[in-house]
Amino acid sequence: MHEFETFVYLDVQKTGSSFIASVLKRFSREKLVRKVLHVGVGANYDATKFHFISVRDPFELYLSLYSFGCQHKGKLFTRLCKRGFENLYDGTAPGFSGWLKFILDPESAAYLPGYGEGHLKDVSSVVGFQSYRVLQLAMRNAEQILATCKDSNDVRSAFKSNNIVQYTVRTERLRADLVDLLATKLARSIRDIEKAKCYVAEESARNKSRRVDEQWQLGGTEAELRALILDREWPLREFYGY
Repeated sequence: MHEFETFVYLDVQKTGSSFIASVLKRFSREKLVRKVLHVGVGANYDATKFHFISVRDPFELYLSLYSFGCQHKGKLFTRLCKRGFENLYDGTAPGFSGWLKFILDPESAAYLPGYGEGHLKDVSSVVGFQSYRVLQLAMRNAEQILATCKDSNDVRSAFKSNNIVQYTVRTERLRADLVDLLATKLARSIRDIEKAKCYVAEESARNKSRRVDEQWQLGGTEAELRALILDREWPLREFYGY
């Protein structure tokens, strides 16, 4: 979360968040009030501020997360290695398939950071890991509210009542959405909008991870994996159009 004087950026991991944050830092007229990476607003939600989020196709999210782990990086990789699952990261197409099925299995939820433990055990059986990460940022008091959800209808009702997002930047059209956001919703908060637009159009994405799938093809397996993802990550489909 990057909180400024009149707006808040909800920074979901692996969605171009470093690049978006760099644009805001460079061109915002406003002071950065609070910065806690990938954490929601909790009880400090200020309804007078404009809140926006960045999201991504969950299949691409998982590929990026797997690639990151294959480079021995990230909290998820470290956590799984400590629990003896380092063999899941072999950098191959079959390896990705096995890793993904493990991550999507509700029985694996307790191994994943900030998910499936204690009071969140019920909701982890209802929504996937990436959906939880998004909802945890997109809702006020998300952790407490999600802990009370027992099924998908509970999650739908909770999201409808507690969603704080007023604009969504999609990674698939990152530059176009970001330019639109700067020129419309954040126009009063941005200095030199034309220069900001040029910067967004020309600057390379920050912290772009090397993708292991550049060297292999999933073939027919991709359709199967996408179906598995959409079943578990149904909130990203229903709430964000994936």
